[in-house]
Amino acid sequence: MIEGGRSILDYGCGKGTLAKTLRATPFDVRQYDPAVPSKSALPDPADVVAALDVMEHIEPDRLEAVMSDLVRVTRRILFVVVATKQSKRWMRDGRNTHLIVEDGSWWRGKFEAAGFRVRRIWQTGLPEWVAMMEPA
Repeated sequence: MIEGGRSILDYGCGKGTLAKTLRATPFDVRQYDPAVPSKSALPDPADVVAALDVMEHIEPDRLEAVMSDLVRVTRRILFVVVATKQSKRWMRDGRNTHLIVEDGSWWRGKFEAAGFRVRRIWQTGLPEWVAMMEPA
């Protein structure tokens, strides 16, 4: 099991790729995405929460609320992958789809201020911040 847990919440799941990938495993994989009506119900806490390519898409004035919700839903582990450069995609209103473009140290500070303790950071060689955290 992952860190002694069985439940995984894909926070900002989009098309549900993580759930599809893990469907043949013993994990209880749940999906949440406020932009997908069928997956927009407020999620219950899970042992492991994954926010993969999510945080950079959050409206800046909603970031604090999203971080608070991540604290609420994370029982044991939060795993994040956050892009640290602009996307190749643009919205109709002219904004880049990566609404928050900051480096890893900025993201670490935000997560720590929200109530997480960083356990590990991976250096992937890509323009992204990859970290595993736990509630402090």
